[in-house]
Amino acid sequence: RPMLFHPELGVGPKRLDLERMVEYPTLARLAVARQMSYELAAEELRLLYVAMTRAQEKLILSCALTKGWREIERLLPAAGAPVEPQALLDCDSPAQWLLLPVLARPEAEELQGGLFPPPVAPATRFGPAWDIRWVDAAPFAAAGGEGRRMAVPVQETAEGEVLAEAFAWTYPHAGDTALPSKLTATQLKGRDLDEEAAQEAPQEAPPLRFDRPRFAVERLGLTPAQKGTALHLVMQFIDFDRCGSVEGVAEEIARLEAERFLTPEQARAVEAERVYAFFASELGRQVRSAPSLRREFKFSILVSARRYYPQAGEGEQVLLQGVVDCYFETEEGITVVDFKTDAVHGEALEERAREYAPQLGAYAEALAEITGKAVGRKVLWFFSEGRAVEAI
Repeated sequence: RPMLFHPELGVGPKRLDLERMVEYPTLARLAVARQMSYELAAEELRLLYVAMTRAQEKLILSCALTKGWREIERLLPAAGAPVEPQALLDCDSPAQWLLLPVLARPEAEELQGGLFPPPVAPATRFGPAWDIRWVDAAPFAAAGGEGRRMAVPVQETAEGEVLAEAFAWTYPHAGDTALPSKLTATQLKGRDLDEEAAQEAPQEAPPLRFDRPRFAVERLGLTPAQKGTALHLVMQFIDFDRCGSVEGVAEEIARLEAERFLTPEQARAVEAERVYAFFASELGRQVRSAPSLRREFKFSILVSARRYYPQAGEGEQVLLQGVVDCYFETEEGITVVDFKTDAVHGEALEERAREYAPQLGAYAEALAEITGKAVGRKVLWFFSEGRAVEAI
């Protein structure tokens, strides 16, 4: 590549001689390339360490040497335990990293070929004995391709039958391995309506999305999704006791901007009249007068996987997570309130409420389990119409 980038060393470009039309690396590029090579090797060492330390009872390592004994002879002078760091840097593969300490062990006489002096360190330094073997691949190569692919028949003995039965075994709960371990409440929107169709339809990759740059926000304003986020932030942090008028709501929005809960663009995008319409409604008055009120309540509970995935096995569970916008308690029980900024109007509100019903049902189930109290109402508040719709 013409340019190399490193987070600390910066840019490593190539130099272009316009007179001779020759391209060659600069000192900065060589430095960046070397540092990136070191970091890549360090990461591969960490991965190798993690892989080897997963073994609990036995670890078997195999290494194919395309150059055979010549590669062993090249590595022998640098063999040691521990290995010198410079010797590791000169290696071309993780296999060579492993061979350097292996060639220094007392059990590696077959590999050393008398070219490596016996270790002077006590045997206890090397830990338990290793079984180190050299396998000559020449006979396998002489057998040809058909010989290498030839199947070896299982002996018809009691031991062979046990082996055949073991290899033919299949995991009885294979279907459950495809189930997700976690499910968010927002994923349940419309699940009952489109689950069957979604299983048959080809799955498309999600579109690549980038955050809108700050200069675009300042020039073009917020997107509808960003405006919805701003409105949710206002409902999360606004002081409900000061929202008895449009002016009071506007003052609260200005306070959130001053205290940096909102950016200036977010504060301008939220209409105080829309927010006040909620507090002026019957639902808003109930919220303000409720003796117990919670906002942005986060939950994580284990639920039966069959509730959302009928194909799940008996006893399988899934972690259900979500955030309840608002809930309050009355004598009749808990009322769940979910704020929606969807641009829907008129009769479409009822249809949209039905789509959100599974999501609010998950909220109700979680709150009932956590609080031990019954959920009496599940209400959606649509800011687009200033109207509350019961979720059934």
